[in-house]
This record gives sequence, structure tokens and C-alpha cells, in this order.
Amino acid sequence: MKARNISPNVYTFAITITALCKENRLHKARKLLRDSEGTNIVPKPFIFNPVIDGFCKCRNLDEANLIVVEMEKKKCNPDKVTFTILIIGHCMKGRMLEAIGIFNKMLLIGCAPDDVTLQSLVSCLFMAGMPIEASRIGTVVSQDMKLAISSSLDNNVPLGINRVVTVAV
Repeated sequence: MKARNISPNVYTFAITITALCKENRLHKARKLLRDSEGTNIVPKPFIFNPVIDGFCKCRNLDEANLIVVEMEKKKCNPDKVTFTILIIGHCMKGRMLEAIGIFNKMLLIGCAPDDVTLQSLVSCLFMAGMPIEASRIGTVVSQDMKLAISSSLDNNVPLGINRVVTVAV
């Protein structure tokens, strides 16, 4: 592309980064992420998620967390996929309190968890011998979803918009 003076776009970076991650070439993918900074590419979570996932699967959570910090500095908010990757990564390494903290942050910024996120976290908490925390998360989220549905029906407010759910830990 450089030889033909063609500028890469967000999808070029996403495809290349994903391919590098699938080949377990995480440091090369990480470098490409950094190289995208010098372009006019608007950062999107789907560019970062494969690299974060790769580092989580390699149990290098510190690097995965650093990438998320860099993402946020670029005004690119983590999405549901980003949070789920991080929650599962922290659970798999036995960092349950960090996983709960990430889940709380997800809720705080108004990013609604899906079934995969909830089932993964609750399952990991049960396996880690934390059944009280697991049932609290399930109960609080379930109650809040019912509240959100009834509130949105009453007030014509779309679901998931600026919803804050507090989870007791």
C-alpha cells in the first residue's frame, strides 16, 4: 500500500491486526496499533479488542490493561466485547476482585452486559468459591433490567442509556 501511495483505513488496520493476533504475533499487532496513531484513523474498539484478547489469553493482563488505558486516552471507550474479554481474562487468572471491578466499571459507564458477560462472570465467581458475590451480581442485574424495562416503557426511554447499576461486593 505504501508503494502505491494508498493510505490504510480503519478496516485495513482491523483486518491486519486480527490476522496477526490469530497467528499469535501479538507484539507485531501491538506495534501496528501504535503505528495507527500517526494516521487520521479514528480509533474504534474493534481494532483494539483482538490485541487485548490475545494478551489476556497469554495471561499478560498487565499489557491488556495498558492497551485499554491507551484506548481511553484516545477517546475510544471500551465496548461490551472489550469488557467481556477483560472480565474473562481476569477470572481465568484468578483475579476475581479485579473482574468484579471491571464489571462495575462497565455498568458505571452505561455499557449493558450481555448473557455471555454475565454467565462468564457468575460462573467464574461460583468456581472461585464466591457464591454470594455471584448471586448478588445476578440478582442486582436482573432486578435492574426489570426496572429498566418498566421505566423505559413508562417514560419512552431507550434501554441501556446512562443506566447505572450498583453491585454490592
